[in-house]
Order: sequence, then C-alpha cells, then structure tokens
Amino acid sequence: MGVAIFEALRGSTQELGSDQLITKNRSWNITSATKISWKSRIIRLGGNLETLTIVINAAPYGDERLYNALRLATALVSAAVGVKVNVFLLGDAVVAAKKGQKTPEGYPNFEEILWELIKKGVEVVACSTCASARGLSYEDIIEGVQNGTVMQLAHWLKESQGALSF
Repeated sequence: MGVAIFEALRGSTQELGSDQLITKNRSWNITSATKISWKSRIIRLGGNLETLTIVINAAPYGDERLYNALRLATALVSAAVGVKVNVFLLGDAVVAAKKGQKTPEGYPNFEEILWELIKKGVEVVACSTCASARGLSYEDIIEGVQNGTVMQLAHWLKESQGALSF
C-alpha cells in the first residue's frame, strides 16, 4: 500500500475510516483506515509498519531535525523494534553525507552516524541533483550512501507502510 506526505493543516490529528481525504482543495483516495498527524508529518496507511521511509530536508548542524531523524532511524532498526528503514537526503540534508567532517567535540558527526546506520542495513540515498547543486560530487559522499533521484524516492514511498519528513 502506498504512502503520501502532506504538510497541510499542521497541528490537527484526524482518524479516517472512509475512502476519501481532502486537503487544501485536493482529494486523496485512501484504501484503508488512516491516521494522519499533521504535526509530525506522518501518514500511516493500515497494517503493520515493516518499512518506513524517512525524508530529510534539514541542513546538518543548523538545528536538531536531521540529528533527531537519524536517532529515530537508529531506534527503528534496533533489534527491539526491527523496522526496515530507508533514508532519503534532499536539499541541504545531502551535506550530511559529505566525507571528512570535522565536528567540534560534543557535536554529532553525521558522517559517522550515517555510516553506523548503513552498517545496520539502512538504505541511505542522497539526491544527486541536490548534491550537484551544492558542489558535491559522488566522490565527496561517504561510502555506502547511494546517489538517487526523486523517482527512487517515489518508489520507496509506494512500497513503504509509513513515511516521515524532517
């Protein structure tokens, strides 16, 4: 079953049992009971959560969104939870995958965090268009992070039972 990410009507939560959802003058067909939490930007379409796609737009070291997204990914792939996680880096978030980061003591090093997630089986993809726009080539990106496109993200979202956007 597919997944959609919405950034409309933040702050409200709705339980829907019908087959129709309307947001900002657009209708979406929903095929099972859906819980929508606009605050966290997650939509879950029925069933058990086996695969979650996390879309990250937040710049590294600007605020804590990227850090919190990766902390959540780490918890989800733990043996205690056991969810398959895909991480797609968009926009400024692609810089988190840059090789050779030297962070001050006490700050998270996203190169190391991403590498640990990759070793645990998380698929991490950096948008190649976004990386190129920031002067990053494939050689600048840490080992294990794949170049990708929004089409790949679309396929992940179609195959996932849930999605989060940070």
